[in-house]
Amino acid sequence: MSMEQNCWEIYRMDCQNIEVRIQDTNPVNERIFENGWMCAQHSHGDRDYPYFAPYFIEECDNPGITRISRVIHISHYTIADLINNGIKLPCAPSQQHRDKWRLGLSAIRARANIEMWKPEDRGKLFYLDRPTSFRTPALTKEMYNGTNPPKQLGPFMIPPGYTLRYGELLTNHNWALEHPPGCPHS
Repeated sequence: MSMEQNCWEIYRMDCQNIEVRIQDTNPVNERIFENGWMCAQHSHGDRDYPYFAPYFIEECDNPGITRISRVIHISHYTIADLINNGIKLPCAPSQQHRDKWRLGLSAIRARANIEMWKPEDRGKLFYLDRPTSFRTPALTKEMYNGTNPPKQLGPFMIPPGYTLRYGELLTNHNWALEHPPGCPHS
């Protein structure tokens, strides 16, 4: 194997090993992810991950994992700050990101008001890059578990802070992007 091929293989393996946060996502949060390029969650641990892939539940348009997004920024928040417009948008890579994040933040704020989240609760806001379809058909819990992975999905709610490596999400390289979007080696 040439030095160039060896370097490429190391880069490919690095991208395959990137950890991706997986989270159950209902239809309301599906719209926030798709239209506002954001997601909110209660804080679970201090680790942050470079990618987010929602697991759309059965009530969503396309159940399972089909989309992935690079995490651009993460901020901690209290519900009180969220509801009182006390959260400032981070530096955005483009005006489109800024517009999407404004929309996402507004939708999360509306959800907090409707669902009467407690003002003292805390969480994390994930500001995302444009969601990218990275595999078809959708990776369902049953399909993934059918590959006999070392770490199973479900069958019910995915536990908070659950992650998989990008390579584990592929399960069949004919269906998916070889590298996560924005991976420096893709």
